[in-house]
Amino acid sequence: MFSSRPLDYILMLYVAVEICIGLVLVFTGVHIGKAKKAKPRDDSLLAQVTFIWRPVVYYILSLSWLSWLGINVFGAYMLDWNVPYTQVILQYVAQPHHNSTDALSTMIGLSMLICQHVRRLDECLHLNIYTSVHMNVLPHMMQYLLPVFLGLSLVAEGPPLERQGLLHLICCINWYHPVGIMVFILASKHQHICYSILTSLRKDKSGQIVSTGYKVPRGDWFGWISCPHLFADILIYTAIGICLGLRQRAWCLCTLHLLVHHIFYALHIHRRYGVVFKKEYPTDRAALIPFLL
Repeated sequence: MFSSRPLDYILMLYVAVEICIGLVLVFTGVHIGKAKKAKPRDDSLLAQVTFIWRPVVYYILSLSWLSWLGINVFGAYMLDWNVPYTQVILQYVAQPHHNSTDALSTMIGLSMLICQHVRRLDECLHLNIYTSVHMNVLPHMMQYLLPVFLGLSLVAEGPPLERQGLLHLICCINWYHPVGIMVFILASKHQHICYSILTSLRKDKSGQIVSTGYKVPRGDWFGWISCPHLFADILIYTAIGICLGLRQRAWCLCTLHLLVHHIFYALHIHRRYGVVFKKEYPTDRAALIPFLL
């Protein structure tokens, strides 16, 4: 059995660094992460390819890691596979302790996380329109480490990686599994709608890209908040936590990190919308959480 206690310390440090970066972003106006637009280049196609490389590679690497981890976990729980490499990794980030969730919850949570990354990769390739930007090294590296922590946090507090049996898995079904799955589906649907709205602002009626600038987004959750795609992201990771029974400390820390990052980033975007669009921008919109923030 494993506990995520060493992983907890890493994640707490991760959250602390994110808070520091967010404070710099909000109170000094320094452009961090995806906020600073790059200087125009003569070869616009090359600039587009240069930027799209980042999210695509991020999701490809994330899916590679999560898929490898998922195959090992499913194989161990259902087919009694021997997974020594995964065991070694868990030994470095966890200590022997009582598990806080069952095998079924672990597999459901991991499946939802993989589905989320598959959908985002598809949107990066076929939906989103990117502009060339500068990105600071520290947030960029932290972004690539996040999927590693997400996958490990799901598995580290689960039961030992050994065969559980179909009957045992069926007996693990609980009320919070369908609740978490429904929240996940709802949030994923609205996140896709929000990305589609943002993309439509840069296209004409024929579907051709006519602009890479910013316009006031309207429709769906944009009627209440400036960053509904970030709010949906928080709901997605909360839904996974619900499927885990809200008992995993490591996953709660991962969700806290995501919440901190999205709060600071949403406040930055909300403030930027107000400056760029001025009176044209609706004053009754919140930044991230409807009627609260």
